[in-house]
Amino acid sequence: MGNINDGNLLVDVSSVADSFARLSLGPSSANRRWVIGNVLQPVLDTTHECKFITENHDCFKPARRLRERWDIKAEPWDNFVRLLCGCLHFPFVLLQNPSNAHTQSFEQMRQCYTIDWVSTMLDRIGLSLDEVSVLDICALFSDEDLQKMDAERRSCAVEDAYLLVEEMLMILRPILIISCQCMTQGTWKSDGQEAWKRAGNDLARQLCSSIREARAHRAVAVDRGDLRIWIVRGFHPRRLHYEPSFSPVLTKLFHDVYDPCERWRRGRMTADSGKLVNAEQVNSQTRSPFPTPLAAKHPIHQPANKDEDIEEQGMYKVRVASGEDGRRG
Repeated sequence: MGNINDGNLLVDVSSVADSFARLSLGPSSANRRWVIGNVLQPVLDTTHECKFITENHDCFKPARRLRERWDIKAEPWDNFVRLLCGCLHFPFVLLQNPSNAHTQSFEQMRQCYTIDWVSTMLDRIGLSLDEVSVLDICALFSDEDLQKMDAERRSCAVEDAYLLVEEMLMILRPILIISCQCMTQGTWKSDGQEAWKRAGNDLARQLCSSIREARAHRAVAVDRGDLRIWIVRGFHPRRLHYEPSFSPVLTKLFHDVYDPCERWRRGRMTADSGKLVNAEQVNSQTRSPFPTPLAAKHPIHQPANKDEDIEEQGMYKVRVASGEDGRRG
């Protein structure tokens, strides 16, 4: 579209159209229960087959280019891929940057406080880390990786990672993300010195978390072209290590977001089981679209045994790696 000139007023028709389009999308800020009920739940209600992100998904194409440009080694790459793989219809968890242990095997890396907390919480809900996508806004670069760089190279690496995440989200098109990182708006030390530079990438800044808004149960919408992503404001699990009094806030947030996913998952398993029984087609080669959750293999409220080889079943996330914490936010 172009401009219309009626002799007195020059109207940018495309701007007007964009404005009406945004109005039709509904509110840009809401209580998270409203978002869950009016955005997430309708998607789950109309989804009858879960699509999984696997290691050959198109979203990894731009990531491979960044890997080549920055010479990312096998273990960090494998851990990045394995964490991101999951059910495409479930909300994503957004963290800051990888654990310093991301140079180790997945089973070793997942013992860090942050991933262990997320994994244990999902287990309690009845899901697993294999079913929920976890993405770092500063993907593939741990604190230790960045500290080895000079200031200019470090800034370039971080902004490259932010741009990568933007590209991947445009491909994946998630409807809802739990933001558990607070660094992209910039952070400062007690003496006023900058601890983490404010992101130059606009989307990265909008994907920032907020304890205040987490306690207020707020969610905000972020628009990119025809894509609208709802951001549920949380905060980084690592904070609970120092301030355990905040635990009920983050625990309730995860339950609010993922309880509907667990009910959908359970409903799909029941429906699929009924179809198999009715058709009398149960055999050794027929599987449910979802595996038994990891929670069933470990006592509830207990983290998974770190030394256990977790058996692969069903449509678990592709295992691309065998098996303290640099994640912040």
